[in-house]
Amino acid sequence: MTTRNEINPAKKLAPQQKRSREARERILLAAEELLRHEGVDGFSMAAVARVAGLPVGNIYRRFEGRDDLLTALKEIVASRIISAVAEAVQCREHEDLRGFVMTFARAIGEVFSRDEALHRALFDPRVASPAMLVTGVSTKTANFRLFHDGVSKYTENSPAEEVLLSSKVAFSVIVNAPLQKLRGVDVLLSGMEWDVIISQFGTAAFLYLEAALPKSA
Repeated sequence: MTTRNEINPAKKLAPQQKRSREARERILLAAEELLRHEGVDGFSMAAVARVAGLPVGNIYRRFEGRDDLLTALKEIVASRIISAVAEAVQCREHEDLRGFVMTFARAIGEVFSRDEALHRALFDPRVASPAMLVTGVSTKTANFRLFHDGVSKYTENSPAEEVLLSSKVAFSVIVNAPLQKLRGVDVLLSGMEWDVIISQFGTAAFLYLEAALPKSA
């Protein structure tokens, strides 16, 4: 028999845990909106609190500081990027290697251009903390795995080592151009439209693979 003093810890904590999760989600959504509209220059814990409609102390109870909050947000966005690229390249059949490479290039370009302001802020070198760099590496690694697996399906007659090396080069051609455009460090890419980047760098990556793996491409 349970007395009034014998309270189930799970039942006692459940409402508080739910409120804590909801508050965390509210903070992250506010941080995302703030970055999207104000960029890095307008991002602060106080500004996030204002957008979220919460006391700034609530933000610090869940995040150690600005870097911690930005890292959590980048992890969420990184997961979206991986999911979007995976869905684009895995949920359809491609006629040949060129079809796969162009689909991959289009997926990378579209996922960044669809929310360009947010991605530009998260890839801004001024907020590149060690933790955020780790998240970036993990995202790039996951996307490369998708790319290499796809290329391998059309290059079965080539040595695995050559396919791996060629995939790394072609992947870098496709991915680095959008990243450079977002970071604003390349004046030529900064002024280039997204559809041009997608088509031109996607084609360049395919032509490289075709030359590096002629028997398979």
